[in-house]
Amino acid sequence: MLGWIASKIYEALFTDIESDAKKTHILAKISFTIMVLVCVGLGFHQSLLALALMIVLMELSGLASAIIPSLIVSSIPALWFGVSNAILLYYNGVIDYYIVLGVFVRTLTASMVILLFIAMLNPYELSRIVYKLGARKSSLIPVMVWRLMPLALRDVVEAYGIQKLKKQSLWKSIAISTASMLEKSDFILESNGLKLEAGLVEPLPYKYSWKHTITYIAAALILVVFSLFY
Repeated sequence: MLGWIASKIYEALFTDIESDAKKTHILAKISFTIMVLVCVGLGFHQSLLALALMIVLMELSGLASAIIPSLIVSSIPALWFGVSNAILLYYNGVIDYYIVLGVFVRTLTASMVILLFIAMLNPYELSRIVYKLGARKSSLIPVMVWRLMPLALRDVVEAYGIQKLKKQSLWKSIAISTASMLEKSDFILESNGLKLEAGLVEPLPYKYSWKHTITYIAAALILVVFSLFY
């Protein structure tokens, strides 16, 4: 189960790593994420609209292959909160399926938009932001972290699969994948030590996709209008 979940997280975050949608301006991504979370706070119907709009947006952005993995990963906390809420209602003598469904949908929407925001982050854009904030020597760190994260998740999946075939305990696969991840991180730091010490002379070249930026802004505005008038 752990390996399967790790593989779904990998698919949700790193499947479409070269998508132009990741070149959406970060302020547009933040605006859309905030509006989805506002809809989650407002209620069930607003959350349902935000969820539907998010799925359509992922389809239009070329992130269709990440929709199902994102829904699966997001449904884990959603099921947890939904079942917990159902148990509390049962012990209080009240069984309201609408409330339980509302908790599930709202948690699912919130979890999925957070996953989408992480998946949409572009290491080169983050590097430019860090550089412009004055941390020239740290501007390469986002790129290195993004190189390490998919490798770490892949190691978890592979180590778990190997230990499962050997019929050994779970903690051994976790220990092996952790050791492999630390070894890779040390290798990356050692091979890029001089670059980190010297820092970038100028920010990494980066070009925004204004088509996707406008699309995300339009989606955020739709949620604003719906939140105000629904």
